[in-house]
Amino acid sequence: MKLEKLLTVLFLTALFFAMNVLDAQAAKTLKIGVVMPLSGQLSLDGTHEANGVKLAVEDINARGGFKVSGETYKIELLVYDDQGVPKESVAAMEKLVTRDGVKMVVGAYTSSSTFAIMPIAQREKVILCSPNSAAAKLTQVGNKWFFRGGVTTPGSLKTITQWVQKLGFQTMAHVAINDDWGRGVASMSKEAQEKVGIKVLTQELYDHGTSDFYSILTKIKGLKPNAIGTGMETKALSILARQAREVCPEIPIIDIGVGADPYQMIRLAPEAVTHMHISSRGPGLDDPKIAPLVKRYRAKYNVDPMSYVLSGYDVMMIYKNAMERAGTVSDTEKIREAMTKTDYHGLIGHYYFDKNNENSLGVWIGDYKGGKVNLYPFKP
Repeated sequence: MKLEKLLTVLFLTALFFAMNVLDAQAAKTLKIGVVMPLSGQLSLDGTHEANGVKLAVEDINARGGFKVSGETYKIELLVYDDQGVPKESVAAMEKLVTRDGVKMVVGAYTSSSTFAIMPIAQREKVILCSPNSAAAKLTQVGNKWFFRGGVTTPGSLKTITQWVQKLGFQTMAHVAINDDWGRGVASMSKEAQEKVGIKVLTQELYDHGTSDFYSILTKIKGLKPNAIGTGMETKALSILARQAREVCPEIPIIDIGVGADPYQMIRLAPEAVTHMHISSRGPGLDDPKIAPLVKRYRAKYNVDPMSYVLSGYDVMMIYKNAMERAGTVSDTEKIREAMTKTDYHGLIGHYYFDKNNENSLGVWIGDYKGGKVNLYPFKP
């Protein structure tokens, strides 16, 4: 009996090692990089975006990976925290492409950080796609290695301006973050709004990390605009909204930059959102198309997913799709060419890229009713 037990143990051990060897032979590992702010004031948004990428990778790997030219690959994510600071973004990108040898990177979050790492992508011939960076100039500098995976500021301006008109606002005060994206939102919104007769009384810029907006709000209160238009990320806007409730509760706030997540806003500033008009990069969480991912995200992270989750998920799936069509995971020239021919129906919308690698996405708008987020496509 002892001999039989020993033989059984040896057989099972050999079978275990054989299965591991076969599994290793069946699927190779492909490293893909992610550069996102996981700490600092932008950590809420950046963490959700990174989580979206991770969920896509989980789905890909759970299906056994993906096939390229007869080989099966599973993805290993290398996620680096850049704190939303361009110099940290550069350090992370350099590590990814020189030390880790990645050929594709998802990032960065802010437009300023993305600008900073684009030359590295060009130098190393690495595919770079940001699910979030919205500054217009990103796709206007002729860097063929960069693709925009999220809503662009100019792309949303027509909708936002018509929306402001329909709401009946004739005068506005703008508050925006003092970086490439925020300055772009402010300048382009002012031009677009004043073209249709909406007077912009002031434009106030603030730095990342600001938590005291009282002086800005006091100045705005004295100017008596019909509304405050913001180009801000979620945490900062939630702070401004709460302080505006104290200083100038009679002035509504409208997110003209599509920069803050409506569902997180209602969590962070529930007492302030009743006087807000909202915009979003993605559909409402009750949309049937994204409901399964929403349910899964809530179960995994115990919080509603931001629209950045959907963008991160879509960009990773677009990468997978491009490699499959290119027939390679290493020849970035071929992958880049496949990216330019993207025709992908994602969670947020239909993705395809023009000659500048600009996408085709739109925006949703809405408000808060009965303590709930109400989002819908805009109809002039």
